[in-house]
Amino acid sequence: MNARTALWRIAQLALVVVITWGIVRALAPELARVSLEDFSRYPPSILRLLASTLLLLAFYVMHAWLWRGMAAELGGRRPSFRTALHIYFISGLGRYIPGKLWQVAGMALLAQRAGISAVAATAASVIAQFAFMTTGLLYLALMLPAWGGALPLAIALAALFIVVLTYRGRHWAALHIKRLQPAADMLDRLTAGSALQWWLGYALSWIILGAAFVLFASSFVTLGLSAQRHVAGSVAAAYLGGLLAFFSIAGLGVREAVMGSLLVSVMSPPAALVVAVASRVWFTLGELLPILFAKKTTWSNEGSGHNSDVQ
Repeated sequence: MNARTALWRIAQLALVVVITWGIVRALAPELARVSLEDFSRYPPSILRLLASTLLLLAFYVMHAWLWRGMAAELGGRRPSFRTALHIYFISGLGRYIPGKLWQVAGMALLAQRAGISAVAATAASVIAQFAFMTTGLLYLALMLPAWGGALPLAIALAALFIVVLTYRGRHWAALHIKRLQPAADMLDRLTAGSALQWWLGYALSWIILGAAFVLFASSFVTLGLSAQRHVAGSVAAAYLGGLLAFFSIAGLGVREAVMGSLLVSVMSPPAALVVAVASRVWFTLGELLPILFAKKTTWSNEGSGHNSDVQ
């Protein structure tokens, strides 16, 4: 390892520490509601905590892998997996900055540096978000049928129907609005088979997330089989609530509030609060740790094809 690589690794580690400290500081009001006595009453099982963290990392890394495939199909160039990790997770830190455009702008810039079409990268991100949210609503309807009734299922099906209609009518729209022609041409590269694989991939990621969170929660308290299903559904409701809370930075406070209110059905209020607050640090570490294994992007001429980070 040369000096430049060593400095880059140190900078990555420092970034992980700084962001984690910032999240903990932002959570200060929530943390103030949890006493040291509460935490001491529910010491986590280290083995289950480690197992849940590995599953959580698999969940996040799978999202980067799916995005990489979508960006390649839309833009025609596929970054190396380590470069994809860098683009995906570094741009994701933009969610912790006030203003919702930082994540999109960061992804566009980093993708361009790696020789990938910025439009393809951001389009892949939008498609990924849609697939993640619709599969999440279906997962929520399955795991928590008593919460929201058939509403999550209805919203997911309606969204899928609208998107299919929009896709089928893309050329008609481009004919009347010339500025939409590049977008229509890009969507022509998509195949129904690829779209279905991505959608199923995100559905599988929800199952992984649910299993990871059940392990995480059970490291603090004992959960029966029915309680495990409820806990898996609770993380879906909390995660989706955080994504939809546009007024909140990275869903801070919203995710924990939704999660805590649902978890009290299967555990004591103090335990629910401990799990909800601790989960924010757990989720944040899951987003930051992949950065340590990422490969920094370098400026590349998109048309030249000479980029060591793209393969």
